[in-house]
Amino acid sequence: MKVREAIEMVNKLKPNKYGDAEKMRWLSEVDGMIVREIIDTHENSPLEGPFAGYTPGADEETELLVPAPYDSIYRWWLESQIDMSNMEIGKYNNSSTMYNRALVSFSDYYNRTHMPIRRGGFIFTEGRRR
Repeated sequence: MKVREAIEMVNKLKPNKYGDAEKMRWLSEVDGMIVREIIDTHENSPLEGPFAGYTPGADEETELLVPAPYDSIYRWWLESQIDMSNMEIGKYNNSSTMYNRALVSFSDYYNRTHMPIRRGGFIFTEGRRR
């Protein structure tokens, strides 16, 4: 899914008063968290260099990080940010629950298909029989 597609989808499904620049900032925020908490903890990152985020005026044809069929994460993230900003707590609870479900699904997939980075040289040997 591209930045433009995510923004158009949420504008169609949930009409709102927030501009594309704000939505790009929210998309940058969620992909930044995904990079830091999921992608950077595994080998063979799909990124070429550090994640720079999405800035207003940047190419809206930029591909977002989470691939289909897990890309509903962007819909629910944007909807939850809109609901929170509108102080619609009931709606926020629903959209954030859907976002969390989508995030867990993607995280589980990524953990199954990418080897974690091994850190440190700790080997547990106490209690081991020789």
